[in-house]
Amino acid sequence: PMTGFADVSDSHLTVTHLPSDTKLHIRSDQPMIRFWFFASDRVICPEMFTHIDLPPGQTKRWVSHYEVQ
Repeated sequence: PMTGFADVSDSHLTVTHLPSDTKLHIRSDQPMIRFWFFASDRVICPEMFTHIDLPPGQTKRWVSHYEVQ
């Protein structure tokens, strides 16, 4: 995992497949605390993690956008 992110601006990233120049743009409206990336010959799986600390009965909403170019 990659760690050390503190600001919501750290939660905007691009993953590029160099042979095809295909890009996956990811952005979230919450600060990322960790980023994991899995890939095989057929799939990629970027995972951004956000810290959530809620008392019982409370809710939290966030938005993540994924765009393929």
